[in-house]
Amino acid sequence: MTFERPQGLLLLALALPLVVLHMRWRKRRTVAVPSLALWTGLGGAGVARRGFRRVEDAVQLALLLAALAGFALGFAGPVTGGAAPPPQRLAIVIDGSASTSARADDGRRRFDPLRDAAAAAIARLAPTDEVVGW
Repeated sequence: MTFERPQGLLLLALALPLVVLHMRWRKRRTVAVPSLALWTGLGGAGVARRGFRRVEDAVQLALLLAALAGFALGFAGPVTGGAAPPPQRLAIVIDGSASTSARADDGRRRFDPLRDAAAAAIARLAPTDEVVGW
């Protein structure tokens, strides 16, 4: 796989500040209180919640990094498959003289099969190809 704009992958460098900020905000503040008497009954609920909080934080960080990776890869423009062939140039020249305007034995003009062959050649071309007709 190649990318149209590989410099878009530089957006992945934003993962480092995101991880650093996540770790910094995750730290809890230490608060001085005059007495722990009111806090002693809350220890059980806080301990049970602490482990879940770590998982919740890890999931949030993983989702944030996955979103960043998806955005960076989308911005880089992934291209799958081989390179597109270069456009073809086709010049179609059909003689419009009296000899091609004459009718053949089946009653059709000689010009008609030439026009049909030119139309079939144009139908096989890609949208990026160029056609000139005379």
